This record gives sequence, structure tokens and C-alpha cells, in this order.
Amino acid sequence: MNETVERVVKKAVMDTAKLQGEAKRSMSLHDDLGLDVIDMAYLLLFLEEELGVDIVVPDDVETVGDLIETVQRCAGRVG
Repeated sequence: MNETVERVVKKAVMDTAKLQGEAKRSMSLHDDLGLDVIDMAYLLLFLEEELGVDIVVPDDVETVGDLIETVQRCAGRVG
């Protein structure tokens, strides 16, 4: 499940940022990818629907890697 979560999150991040290529775990969601609050809300709604989990994102999520780890933790609580 973790590899699936990582793949889905990376693709969704790049689609939301309207960029091509592969998201790197170290990329800043705001500074490198230009995602704003509205983009993040859209991204989180998409991920919740796609993965079937409720995602609670703490304020300290800054990078793609932080987001992946957060979604993995939330997905681990399912079931």
C-alpha cells in the first residue's frame, strides 16, 4: 500500500501543480511547486477520494515527502 500511496500522491501533486516530470520527496509544495491553499484543498480532496481515506494534514507539512508520510499514516489507520 505504501508504494501505491507514494505513486498516487506524487502524480496528484504534479497534476495539481500542472507540471510534467516526477515529484521529488524534497520538493516544497509551496516554494518549488507553487501550490496555494486552494490547490492543497483540491489535492487533499482528490487523494481522499482516490485512496478512500480521511486525511488530516498537520501544519508542518511542507514537502512532497511530508505529504506522502502523512497520507501513509492516515491510510494505515483504515480497517
